[in-house]
Amino acid sequence: MRRPLMAMAIGLAAVLLWSALASPAASASTHVSGAIFTTLEDGSRVNANIYDDKRDVYLDGGPGPNAPQTAAGLPDGNYYFQVTDPSGKTLLSTDPVLCREFRVEDGIIVEYVSAGRTYTKGAKVIDCALDGKENGRHDTGVDLDWGALTIQLMPYDDTPNKGGVYKAWATPTSEFDGDPTKVDNQCGNGCFHGFIPAFSKTDNFKARHGGRPFDNPVLTVRKFVDTDGDGVWDAGEPEVGITYFIDGGGWPVSVADPNGITSDGFTPYQYLPGFAGAYVVTEGLPSGWTQTAAYLDGVAQTVSVDVTVDVAFTSGETHEVVYGNFECFEVSGAKINDLDGDGVRDADEPGIPGWTVYVYRDGVLYDTTTTGADGTYTFTVCDGGDYEVREAEVPGWAPTSATSLYFTAASGTDVSGLDFLNFGCFTVSGYKYEDSDGDGVHDEGEPGLAGWTIELLRNGFPYATTTTDGNGFWSFTVCEGGDYTVQEVAQDGWVATGPTSFSFTATSGEDQGGDFLNFELGQICGAKFYDLDHDGVWDADEPTIPGFQIELWKDGAYVTTVTTDADGEYCFGDLGPGVYEVREVTPNAPGEFMVWAQTFPGGDGDHDITATSGFDETADFGNVCEFTESRTWGYWKTHTGFDGPERDATYDLLPDNPLNIDVATPDGDDLIETDEEASWLFDGGAGEVNCSGNCVTLFRAQLLALHMSLLKFDGMAEAVYQFGGDSYSGMTVQEIYDAAVAALNDPNFGDYTSFQQTLDQINNNHNQTTGSHVLVCGTPPTPDYA
Repeated sequence: MRRPLMAMAIGLAAVLLWSALASPAASASTHVSGAIFTTLEDGSRVNANIYDDKRDVYLDGGPGPNAPQTAAGLPDGNYYFQVTDPSGKTLLSTDPVLCREFRVEDGIIVEYVSAGRTYTKGAKVIDCALDGKENGRHDTGVDLDWGALTIQLMPYDDTPNKGGVYKAWATPTSEFDGDPTKVDNQCGNGCFHGFIPAFSKTDNFKARHGGRPFDNPVLTVRKFVDTDGDGVWDAGEPEVGITYFIDGGGWPVSVADPNGITSDGFTPYQYLPGFAGAYVVTEGLPSGWTQTAAYLDGVAQTVSVDVTVDVAFTSGETHEVVYGNFECFEVSGAKINDLDGDGVRDADEPGIPGWTVYVYRDGVLYDTTTTGADGTYTFTVCDGGDYEVREAEVPGWAPTSATSLYFTAASGTDVSGLDFLNFGCFTVSGYKYEDSDGDGVHDEGEPGLAGWTIELLRNGFPYATTTTDGNGFWSFTVCEGGDYTVQEVAQDGWVATGPTSFSFTATSGEDQGGDFLNFELGQICGAKFYDLDHDGVWDADEPTIPGFQIELWKDGAYVTTVTTDADGEYCFGDLGPGVYEVREVTPNAPGEFMVWAQTFPGGDGDHDITATSGFDETADFGNVCEFTESRTWGYWKTHTGFDGPERDATYDLLPDNPLNIDVATPDGDDLIETDEEASWLFDGGAGEVNCSGNCVTLFRAQLLALHMSLLKFDGMAEAVYQFGGDSYSGMTVQEIYDAAVAALNDPNFGDYTSFQQTLDQINNNHNQTTGSHVLVCGTPPTPDYA
């Protein structure tokens, strides 16, 4: 072996053997617990349980050699003792059994019951207090360490064993098989002088006596802590009972002799075989330990709690049984819900129950468990080796710490804190909606927008990108902690009506979401058309008007002004939500006796438009240049200077521009060429002015009034007459005048009633408001904003 055997006191401790003495030879421990041992009178031990004299040997109680101080002794009660040779076959005690009774209390001997006991045996009186073979006085002493009573084993005869070995026995009085008044009792096979091994405790000792020199065989039982569990006693691995103690002592072992009589002790334990034969060494296997090695005289044995030693019983013969043991230990940790995903367990982060955890030994699965309600797990490991503790993979969870943890087993050394941190994946999702009314609220019926890009940033850096589906839905699966921002990617022609991003700090398993609202920019376009026929309808032959200014107002505030292009068109683009008003800016008067008039739209003359997403509205304006002047025949009659108001100077032009009528004037021709002749016509010189008959007299007056207005107002001749339903509508004033002159001088014209109404509309043109004048400019003038 690797270490020298230290001097040890042999003797089995009066202690409770641990429960794992597993061989049949250990049956002596199955009915009576504890052990007996021998000492000197004062309880002190002698080396190897070898005494100088038989009289020095005392039976003792309390913790035995190498036993833990906390070990229990014999069960309380009364016991008989005896001394035999090592085989138990030869009784050496010489006094009656009744003189060999003692009492145990609290695990130690407290009374020599036989002291002072006398009884009659036949004709003799036996006095246990007297010396002598038959009487058997047994002196007592006190164990100075434990306060136990020690009882001298004498009187007993010399052992026939050539090595000088004796065996001390103790058995409960209730289990004694025989007559205690006798010295010896024959009780059949498996019974030794009334002592049944199954109910007895024994201890071998040696007392020197005369005879040829003989060194008794010694069987040593040792135990080492196999720290690494490899079955080899490596340097630094402690010996149990010398450098390593269990509750202050050694390890329980027992030796069963060839007769099946068992002696118990604690490592390091020296046993004195009393005769040749097979001795069975059994180690107790306390709970929480496993055996890793068993050696006999340096040769590895099949691992077992029992080792059989063949003793030849030769002088100086030695044998050594060495056991290696590994103390089970706990491997523990927890599965943690790493709420913030930072890889560190914070105070408020809970355990995760029901998670599978594996432990592998040297690459082979060793055990499996699941975490408890608090997320913790524990393995009991009873073997050395290199270990890996591995967490199971669970869909929807991402590790934030190592998924495997490693350690090398060390006997009895717990491994704790093997924690696994995981972060529960979660979903970040929402919709991209078209905000049709642009109010920043998703209303029922507002559709989702497909194909939009949504970006996810983690800790300020791009993390993932997706696009909305056919319903506008988008989603990200996130399996890491951090600070996140979700943002939409803008598209040309759209404007956001709600937040364009939202941020959150990730929490394990906690879904996040938000929606994005967008409004497609719209436009309002139109044209300025010249409504020549003054009907408010853009007819195919009506031209547009370039250079007209159009204003855009939104929600009551001015936005901008555009000017119609060469095609008379305009457009306001990239318009977001709101209520719009499109107004035309009226130019300066196009010329003397002219004014711009709007014919479309009606009402206040503006277009009011409430924007909807993607709107494309048309806002046309119809305008016409109106000629504002004319005079009725009543005006011209009263302004000849003959009756009332001041004479109109236009009459000065009449001589050079006479009116050709159908009747002779006062001067005999048919020309109205003076103001006097005009007064004559208006006053009825050519017939009473009215519309009786064919209405010719009123027609003449209307025509003369038109004639004078044409002389008075420049540009009136080119003005176009527009009056719906009138057959002359669309003709210039000059054309109507020429037709009227021709009609007046046409004897076959017939009825002038309707024609005079045309002339009356023209002559009353100046009495109309803007927009209602019947005379318009024939072509659109260039708008003037100077």
